[in-house]
Amino acid sequence: MIVLCQVGERGRELAELLGDELASARARTVVVCATSDAPPLVRLRAAHVAHRDRRVVRDRRGASVLLLCDSLTRVARAQREVGLSAGEPPARHGYPPSVFALLPRLIERTGATPHRRDHPRCTRCSSPATISTKPIADEVRASSTVISC
Repeated sequence: MIVLCQVGERGRELAELLGDELASARARTVVVCATSDAPPLVRLRAAHVAHRDRRVVRDRRGASVLLLCDSLTRVARAQREVGLSAGEPPARHGYPPSVFALLPRLIERTGATPHRRDHPRCTRCSSPATISTKPIADEVRASSTVISC
């Protein structure tokens, strides 16, 4: 089983992905999407819904579930918008502390459980060489085993 989470993608890119590219795996795939024009709370919620769906499929069906999340950077940006709107003070590079509390929780939720081994996940963290996204990439690296970020 596959749970695919797309946060902050353009609507036309999602249409291509869901139309042609995912056709062969559609029967065994749950897709959670929040496009780039969605409000920050919707984009943030998409990541939580995808993690919940992965857990439900794993626990109820006993299936091995691959979680694909694109992208944690966009999830962090959504949390930044929510946190700053709620009056949270900016901390590292303009990101409020809630961002750095959220990322490890999301990453660790996909790990091992007392009854099962580690469940596979693949998360993408967009990290161009800009200072504004570097703290997010650093937090993701610190919270998980990262092949490339």
